[in-house]
Amino acid sequence: FAKEQLAELGPMSSQEKIGGTILILALVGWMTTSITGFDSGMIAVAALIFMTLFGVFSGPDWKNKIPWTSFIFIGGVFSLAALISSLGISAWMAELLAPVLAPVISNAWLLIPVVVLVTYALRIVVISQTATITIIFTIFGGLCAAAGISAWPILFSCYVSTLVWYYAANNTTYATALAATDGELVSFKTTLPMNFGFMA
Repeated sequence: FAKEQLAELGPMSSQEKIGGTILILALVGWMTTSITGFDSGMIAVAALIFMTLFGVFSGPDWKNKIPWTSFIFIGGVFSLAALISSLGISAWMAELLAPVLAPVISNAWLLIPVVVLVTYALRIVVISQTATITIIFTIFGGLCAAAGISAWPILFSCYVSTLVWYYAANNTTYATALAATDGELVSFKTTLPMNFGFMA
């Protein structure tokens, strides 16, 4: 099947080769930011500029081929974690929930399921996965440290539990995949049963 699809695509065009080269250089730039000191965002902008200069992207492509609504939404979601922390919302939620959840800390059989269920509940209202992890760690991190329990199982369980998607915009990776395929390869409705399977 893969060979048939590749045969249908034919050989790479000059524009595809230029685009591929720019992407490889961008990847190298991103992997070496700690050495070069270049900002990863500026590398992405430079790659887009070069793609435009070399004709890989044209003016109409910027308007028609980039899902700007998804782009802006995903960028906003990534900014939510910093906003929630700076406004003190994560600390407020932790202060509110910590007394209720403190009794489960001493019981390892209850602790992980409770972390998972609380994470599932938070993900209904908190879109950002990073913000959810911040809130959960703020709640359980101090309690675990006081009880002499490693925070690693809490963080791991919380991270895995944040990967759910109750609605299309609930998971940035999922939302990016839907935007990249323009909803043609798969729809939200068809993947929802997989979400509940993952949760189970």
